Amino acid sequence: MRYNMNKSNLIPKNKEDVEFIKELELQSIEKVKEVIEELLEWMQDGNWPQASLIANYLKPHLNYFEKEIINVLNTNDDMWKYWIMKSLVLNSNEMPSKKILDKISQICYNPTQDEKESEVDIVAYEILNKYTSLPRSSKSEP
Repeated sequence: MRYNMNKSNLIPKNKEDVEFIKELELQSIEKVKEVIEELLEWMQDGNWPQASLIANYLKPHLNYFEKEIINVLNTNDDMWKYWIMKSLVLNSNEMPSKKILDKISQICYNPTQDEKESEVDIVAYEILNKYTSLPRSSKSEP
């Protein structure tokens, strides 16, 4: 008998739902690919209980959904960028792809005023400091 996965079981139903993680953790990242964008939306606020559960699941697969991460980093939602960078990229044991690091470098060295106010540039600096040989003369720690 073939198991048919219900994709809606992989996404929180509301801010109180933490049961979704049991089903999510049973799935390979390949099977979850279709709902990555919805999962990342649940990381818009790192204080939501689902955010850390999702981050812990996604961290080992950081580069598998590179396009979706870059899409978030290209938004005007600075808190979402902050939480994606802080909880996923900075805390992953996987080296971020060149494309992800290039986008983070852009945020670090040329932040918008809003990114500065939301401290997105500081997290970008921390990421570059962790994963690259950060040219310290170009930017001192914010």
